[in-house]
Amino acid sequence: GCIAVNNKDLVRAAFEIVWNCGEVDRVREFYSEDFCSHQPPTAPAWDPGPDGVAKIVMLLRTAFPDYHEQIEDIISDGDRVVARMGY
Repeated sequence: GCIAVNNKDLVRAAFEIVWNCGEVDRVREFYSEDFCSHQPPTAPAWDPGPDGVAKIVMLLRTAFPDYHEQIEDIISDGDRVVARMGY
């Protein structure tokens, strides 16, 4: 049968599994091929899609093995989710 997924829970899981645990082999469970990250102009540009996410996660976790992101606030409206992060 179908499983209803709460978008906030999906985003929380993506941060915990991919970013905090570094399980980049699971990135496609959370990021679509057309994913585009919106970063400030001073941040490095990301390649699009799940491969771009995996690349950034690997770079961050190589430089900072104990890297951890904490969701401070999370808001959803329809299919959109915004998270304010703390490090």
